[in-house]
Amino acid sequence: MSPVLPTADVDEAITHLRELIRIPSVNPPGDPLTAAGHDSTGGETAAARYCAEVLGAAGVEAEVLEATPGRGSCFARLRADAAVTNPEPPLVLLSHIDVVPVEADAWSRDPFGGELVDGVVWGRG
Repeated sequence: MSPVLPTADVDEAITHLRELIRIPSVNPPGDPLTAAGHDSTGGETAAARYCAEVLGAAGVEAEVLEATPGRGSCFARLRADAAVTNPEPPLVLLSHIDVVPVEADAWSRDPFGGELVDGVVWGRG
């Protein structure tokens, strides 16, 4: 069986996953249970900005909106070619970027470290 994605795409996906894990997007923001040394204030907005930057670099229109300070969401739109008529309805993909509070003592590794060990990415997210 051959891999579904080329190795370069897998490596890029792993890099993005690790970067997102390193952004402590704990909800509620600033929760005291967040791992020591990590400030989660505005973490959801930071994660949304990261997603928007990655999408923008790929040519996808993206913006970050905050319903409340620090609780940002990334809205992206992949526009179809205007010259192409597509009778199919649009598709909406939805995901969350926040995580529940962390008890750092319960982890053997930094939950926001995004460490890659023996082919496994460790972290909260």
